[in-house]
Order: sequence, then structure tokens, then C-alpha cells
Amino acid sequence: MSDGIRDGLADVLPDNGAVQVPTVEAAVLNAVAQTCWQTSDDHGFHEDWEMAAFLDKLGTWLAESGYQRGEIDADLGLETEDGRGDVGEYVLAIAAAMRTNIVGMKLALIHSELSEGLEALRNVGADGLLSTEPHDTDDVRAKSRANFGEELADAQIRIGDLAGYLRLALGDIQMGKMKVNEGRPHKHGRVV
Repeated sequence: MSDGIRDGLADVLPDNGAVQVPTVEAAVLNAVAQTCWQTSDDHGFHEDWEMAAFLDKLGTWLAESGYQRGEIDADLGLETEDGRGDVGEYVLAIAAAMRTNIVGMKLALIHSELSEGLEALRNVGADGLLSTEPHDTDDVRAKSRANFGEELADAQIRIGDLAGYLRLALGDIQMGKMKVNEGRPHKHGRVV
């Protein structure tokens, strides 16, 4: 396979120049993130990324063909200011903008899962989430406890999927970040 970003495929994690932290923990986290990405791909949630990859290929072909914006605009009956510019470069810019929007949407979806967790917390408070008392399965507390955990899991799944899109070795990054945090002062030097 060629470039994973252009094809929309995370062939092997990582391929982003990250320094690898050779730990079992990092490898497990990397494998979980890759599984999240693969499951999402298997269920059709990467079609937008594939469309951007198509635009990349189309843009490259158009650039190599030498088409200019004026020619395409005229063929499509569009008015342009000056009609100049390589249409291939224009399509490549559209593909890049599309990928940026896809990543932004993925971040928003991560946020939405966390917001759903917040709603579960609001239903019963932290004490309700911590409660180990048995409750009827129709009870709001039981549903909220279960839902809170599911929403955190959903956020992790979406984070793993996004890491796959961007070919990030999330486990290595997380273990490295934890190592950095070990050397920081209490509350990272803040009051709260």
C-alpha cells in the first residue's frame, strides 16, 4: 500500500516519525487504537476519508494533465475572476480542506461522547456513579452508572479511531506523556 494518509488507511502504526517507547503498555494501547480504527473502517465510517483520497488522486491527475481553472470553469459554465490557476492544485486544496473538516468532526464526536457522560453524571452526581448498591435495571441510577462508563468507552473508541486516521502511535505517545508528567510538580505548579 502507498501513503496511508492519501489512501485513508493506517497500514501499520506508527509511521509518523515518533520515537518508540518499547513497553508492553504502549504496544497494548497501540493495538487497541488500531482495532478501534479497523472496526470503524469495517463498518463504513471512513468513506469520507476515502472521498478525500479520491480527490487527491484526481487533483494529481489533473495537475499532471495541465488543466487550468479557466478551462474547467468554462466547460462547467462557471464564471471566474481570472480563469488562471492549476485545477489540479485547486482540487488538492479541496481534499486537504476536506480532511481538516473530517478531523474536526471526529474531535467534535469525541466531545459529544464526553458530553453524554456529563449528562449521566448530572442525573445522579458522583455519589450515584460511585454507588455499589444494587438497583433495579430500570432505575435511573443504574442506567446512569452504566451509561457513564459506556460514554467514556465511546470516547476512547473515537480517540483510537482518530489516532488511526492520523497514523499516531497513541500508546507510545501516551506512555511518553505519562513519563513527562512524572517529572512535573504537584498539580503541575498550579493551585487548582
